[in-house]
Amino acid sequence: MAIAKAPLLSLSARGKFAKTLTASQWKGKKILKSFSTPSNPDTTAQRIHRTIFAAAIYFWRNNVVFQDVKASWNKLASARGLPASGYNLTVSSLIASLKSNPLAVIALDMNDAGEGDLSADLLVISTGERGTEAGMFQFWKGSNSRNLVIVGERAAGDDYVSMHGFADPGETAYCSLSKNGVQLYGIKKITFATD
Repeated sequence: MAIAKAPLLSLSARGKFAKTLTASQWKGKKILKSFSTPSNPDTTAQRIHRTIFAAAIYFWRNNVVFQDVKASWNKLASARGLPASGYNLTVSSLIASLKSNPLAVIALDMNDAGEGDLSADLLVISTGERGTEAGMFQFWKGSNSRNLVIVGERAAGDDYVSMHGFADPGETAYCSLSKNGVQLYGIKKITFATD
């Protein structure tokens, strides 16, 4: 794939040319590549993946509506130095979760639960309703968005997962949550109350 500065003697070009070349733009870069017709074998595995992908997109559009939650995923993508947005990272996490468990959950938000405790509200991805999932959830903590480490694992309650003593009262920490290597929340900066 070639990255073109002025494709086909123009400042920008898009689309196909005589079924031999395709010009497009991706993340601000002009791309010029040979034309190819994608194959579509329409296998069972492909249909399953398309269904999971559609469920992930539906979940993002209908449940990830708060700007601070979207910002947390964008912060995670930025901290990892990825050429992807928080949207891309969220959808890939949703897909990975659904592939391993059709009733997988994702954290809708993470908050100071008082006395240095951290709590995350959980939603079942396939239904959009509050729920839980068996297994251990990993809590991540760091002094900035690029140095998070796992500080503990906990099992979920009915529709949340929490960690007692996650931070000292008054401490500011960057927090995240994962399960089995799949990210369940972006990165959120929380200053824990001093009460």
